[in-house]
Amino acid sequence: FRNDFLPRWYATSGDAKPKMLANTDTENLDQFVAPFTGDQWKRTKDDKNILMTPASRFVSNADLQTLPAG
Repeated sequence: FRNDFLPRWYATSGDAKPKMLANTDTENLDQFVAPFTGDQWKRTKDDKNILMTPASRFVSNADLQTLPAG
């Protein structure tokens, strides 16, 4: 998991015209976002969520049944 950021951030206030932050005007997020390390992906230090991986998601959903179409 790297991050949940999107490019082209902007700022505005009240009646002000929105203005894009120039350093975020790129598809290359590495130009303005560093990868998360350790538990930085958690929202708070008490966040009890676990970071899902393809393997852990597969195990968690292995007992689900496919619903019929229609």
